Amino acid sequence: MASKNTCSQQSYKSIDKKLKKIPFNKRALASGFKQRKPQKLTGKLLLISFFVMALQGNNSFQLWAEKVSSITGSGVSKQAVWKRITSCFIKFLVAVLADALREQVSKASCQLEQSILKKPYKRILIQDSTTITLPTCLRWCFPGNTSGGEKKAQLKIQVIYDLLHNRFVYFEVTPFTANDQSKSKDILSIAGKGDLVIRDLGYFSLDCFNQLSSQHIAFISRLRYGIKITDAQTGKEINLLAILSTHGRFDRWVMIGDRHKVNIRLVAVPLPQEQANRRRHKARHDRDRRLNHTKEYYEQLGYSIYITTENKNQFDAMQIVKVYGWRWRIETIFKCWKSQFHLQQLIPHKGSLTKERAEAIIYMMLIFILLFQITVYNYLLPAGDSYIISINKLSRYIANNFNVFLEKNFRTLTPELLRYCAYDKRKDRLNFIEKLKLG
Repeated sequence: MASKNTCSQQSYKSIDKKLKKIPFNKRALASGFKQRKPQKLTGKLLLISFFVMALQGNNSFQLWAEKVSSITGSGVSKQAVWKRITSCFIKFLVAVLADALREQVSKASCQLEQSILKKPYKRILIQDSTTITLPTCLRWCFPGNTSGGEKKAQLKIQVIYDLLHNRFVYFEVTPFTANDQSKSKDILSIAGKGDLVIRDLGYFSLDCFNQLSSQHIAFISRLRYGIKITDAQTGKEINLLAILSTHGRFDRWVMIGDRHKVNIRLVAVPLPQEQANRRRHKARHDRDRRLNHTKEYYEQLGYSIYITTENKNQFDAMQIVKVYGWRWRIETIFKCWKSQFHLQQLIPHKGSLTKERAEAIIYMMLIFILLFQITVYNYLLPAGDSYIISINKLSRYIANNFNVFLEKNFRTLTPELLRYCAYDKRKDRLNFIEKLKLG
């Protein structure tokens, strides 16, 4: 038991050293989590002990209390831990997450090569979200969708990720019912002139596109089906499908929308037949029975259709397709959160789960991701000239070897990390970084 406690105490000290720039005491006082008297269960202690427990894929008050006890050397009950997970603890975690975001941005991050782009960008911002399923007892505060006649409980994590510098610039935890379109204008307070914004159809908003364009913020998005398209010169409506059926492609500046018209470049290119068939198969088997897709809709699924503010001098049609494909990077990161860092698995579905505990789990894991996954990835990205680091393999290594990771610094671990966390060298396909460099 003594050796186990010593190991836990060393882990605590190692993590504590990495978090030294975050003013935990100040945030605990400001949030009301810490009263002006000595406390055994500090916010920092709860956070670090949770890291150690969670990366093993476990989450219970009993195990959490055991981790706290092994770090401090004194007994702590699970009831004592339970009592500390309050709304004040959530406020404390939100403040720490904001500090972690600032800390990440302040560090010199590795900027990806931009030579493939004809126009340099300050940032390439990807806005997206991922959904976490909760026990149905929380549907009162996190209402989700309805499946099989039963109302689910779900939350969303909204993120904005700077692809160019490999860092997050925005997080928000919301109920599932706060859909992506309602969050589309959040980008306006983040993006600026010189940025490129890439988003999927969920964030489609003509008003937001107008504001981005007026602020000289470049963007690429998919076009939503059914939007009115008119000729920018004559004002006559364009039958896009008829043109595509004749010419196979489309690349022209048009006006989209009915009441709020947006001047935009519209690009449409045909999809490979296999991919088009997969799209149509998915549409035919859509679980939402309210959708009654038309013949024209299925025909249009044979094309990739994009809108952008950038002209042909910046991107030709195929570059639009490739650059938009970079959006899948965030999907890979979300997959790491769930499969390597057990984000969904850590949500208890047995017994009662409070709103505060659910939020605490999400915020603590987001803090971990900022301080460890992204920081280590950026450190390693330029470290090996002949190695390209896989963020998925790195995430798995951190989760499976967290104690070893804590005992050594990045410099000592670099050869081992490059060996085990690099992409396999393959001739039949390119990895993400290779695709990025080739454009």
